[in-house]
Amino acid sequence: MRVFALLPGILIGAIVVACSGNTADIPQPTASLTPSVTPSPITIESTPPVLRPGPTPRPLPTSMASPTPVPPTATPEMTPTATPTTPATPSPSTPIVLPTATPAPTPSPTPTASPTPSPTATPSPTLTPIPKINLRPVSPGAGQLPLSVHAQPGSTEPGDLRTGRIAYLDWFFENDSPFPTEGEFESHVYVDGVFVSKWISSQAPPFQTFGIRDWSELNDRVRLGRGEHVFKVIIDALDQIPESDESDNVFERTLMWGGEPLIFPDAAARSVNLVIAPAMDRSEAVVIAATAGSKSSGPVTVDATTFITWGAKNAGLASIDTSIAVHVYFDGLLVDQRVIPGISALSRSELIDWDELGGKIRITPGEHTLKISVDPGNLVDESDETDNSVTTTLTWGTGPAVAPEPSPEPMPIPAPAFDELTRPNLVTYLPLDWDAPLVVRGTTSGASIEGRNGHVPAFTAGMVDYAITNGSPVSSLNSFNTRLLLDDIQIDESGFASGGPGGVWKVNITIPADRLTPGTHTLRLVIDSANEVTESDEGDNSFTWEFEAIAGAAPAPATPATYSDDEIREMLAAIPDLMLQTANADDSTAASVDWLTLVTTVADAAYFLSTGTTLPEERIEISLLPRTEYEIQNLTICLENKDTLTLSEY
Repeated sequence: MRVFALLPGILIGAIVVACSGNTADIPQPTASLTPSVTPSPITIESTPPVLRPGPTPRPLPTSMASPTPVPPTATPEMTPTATPTTPATPSPSTPIVLPTATPAPTPSPTPTASPTPSPTATPSPTLTPIPKINLRPVSPGAGQLPLSVHAQPGSTEPGDLRTGRIAYLDWFFENDSPFPTEGEFESHVYVDGVFVSKWISSQAPPFQTFGIRDWSELNDRVRLGRGEHVFKVIIDALDQIPESDESDNVFERTLMWGGEPLIFPDAAARSVNLVIAPAMDRSEAVVIAATAGSKSSGPVTVDATTFITWGAKNAGLASIDTSIAVHVYFDGLLVDQRVIPGISALSRSELIDWDELGGKIRITPGEHTLKISVDPGNLVDESDETDNSVTTTLTWGTGPAVAPEPSPEPMPIPAPAFDELTRPNLVTYLPLDWDAPLVVRGTTSGASIEGRNGHVPAFTAGMVDYAITNGSPVSSLNSFNTRLLLDDIQIDESGFASGGPGGVWKVNITIPADRLTPGTHTLRLVIDSANEVTESDEGDNSFTWEFEAIAGAAPAPATPATYSDDEIREMLAAIPDLMLQTANADDSTAASVDWLTLVTTVADAAYFLSTGTTLPEERIEISLLPRTEYEIQNLTICLENKDTLTLSEY
């Protein structure tokens, strides 16, 4: 029996394959055609061969499907729901407009008329009007700042700002110009670089001041621990209004939070893990391209639509049913936000070919940074808080859209050339749970188990089992004989009727006690000994097995290995850490942990609890393989009996 486990990460897909008909399944003893003990001449009476019953039909092998990495069950695609654009709730419900004196206009002097020259006038170029609007943060009164955070509503002093307590925000801006704005514009508030709120203004009249007082939803957007935090307000954050001065739109201040530091649950007790991951058919976590449907990022241009695709995945083993925010930042400014209504374990949510970036912010030729962040305010307890964001830097050019170069498709594993056999082929066969195609044991060595080697006492009758098959899709029309020789002296000849493809014969022979002298002996099986069947391969009709006949009493049977309860607990102690790992299992150097050994140890404990037997005592070969090697092994096992297939079955 062989076990192959696929390792895309710590999550493992295991497949148990019990294949027959191949002696490579079990390591074979060294074969020898020359006996180490010279036998004495023995005269054997000629007896007619024993006619053995017909073969047992053997089903054709079934190809195994290539395993799919975790998740094992296909998860339906989910599209996140866009968060409704809601401005920060002011108090009162309308923006505060502070009265500002409007300066009286100054009379302009009347210029003196000048004579017009007679030559033909040259047309003057059209001048681009210089914008005269200026939006900026502003103090709402003496001793106050454009942005304040305070522990009590109505206050202007910070007070006792503490972790977990409600904090109230005020911010103010003005149109410091004699002209009204035309069209909407957004003002943003950020805390430690994370967007928390925005105000959408439809129009700002001249020389008017606007503001928000006592906004109280900060704790719903971001979790703040003890220490310093940077608050920033940006007026006209997306540059929607041309201004005479674009450099005075930002006000920033640092405030100190008191209280206890944030305490997160132990990693072993939480297994939600939110990550930005590739959408189902994309090759990158964030794909930015100038053409819809692109599998990978490619050239982008300011003269064509930019398409953005991303996926948010819960890579942990616990589901979450609370709403999860996803933010999209362009050069550090929020341009899109979404809310995902929970994600099941090992599931994902996706946004495919989002095309509104150019309508949100003016993109100029050159290098820009796009950042996608899930749970940006750290409101969800996760096993890993460091993998919630992906940042991509691309250069926007000019000109028409160009599709990215297609990603190279993975090369399929080539199947070996297949030549359909046109003749039968008689060979040895390894049945399930046999030690080898030919085995020997003493009749007094304990319970008789077919197909198992055992202790062979000297001068005691022995027992031989062997199995043969027709490893071809072509039936054997002729009967044939097999000969079994002990130290080159024949001890049995059996006859077999014709057999169909894949048929299996099993034979049991007794070795006379006087033939088993102390020492090393060699058994040799010769199939179709008289060459009565014309075969596709005449070179695989012989099998040799060496064994030892031992004088004296048989050794005491080995005591089965066992594990105590404490040993089982120790072997299973690694499970919480294993379940939280998403890196490659063979990347032991990065974490200084031998994950492969831990996987095998846990598997051994689980097998013992299920069967009462340890894995080392079983005749099982376990391989922990990367995906490519797993597929190669999978194909190899499926093709072990390919000679018994027709071309159409192959």
